[in-house]
Amino acid sequence: MYRYNIAEKFVSINGEGRKAGQPAVFIRFKGCNLNCSYCDTLWANSDNCPAEMMTANDILVYIQKTGISNVTLTGGEPLIQTGIYELIDLLWFQGHISFQTDENNAVLYSGLQAAVKRYGTVYGNEKLRFSYKKRYNKIRMRQ
Repeated sequence: MYRYNIAEKFVSINGEGRKAGQPAVFIRFKGCNLNCSYCDTLWANSDNCPAEMMTANDILVYIQKTGISNVTLTGGEPLIQTGIYELIDLLWFQGHISFQTDENNAVLYSGLQAAVKRYGTVYGNEKLRFSYKKRYNKIRMRQ
């Protein structure tokens, strides 16, 4: 079982994406593969950022205790975490939990085809100026 570096976890109102305006559980991972000038959570990317080590099950228990089924995995960069699909699988197969990743798309494309095949749908908030939509649509049409 993988353990993840969680910089913080909290409940707030989702401010972007399909679930904007709704209560959400945010799970913020430590670390990112980029250093964007507009990043509002640079502190979560520093080596000395405090983090709580949590398993996928620990995270699920925390989410369930909140009573909120809308979950946002954010960072840092969620998709660079070793074993992240263990957590995504656990959340996905709960059925009653709706989740999205808030990621930088620099990682998403490399794993996009596998993710689409695995989950059927992938949703990410675009953070970079370039778009992966054209590449995503080509992948979707091939399946």
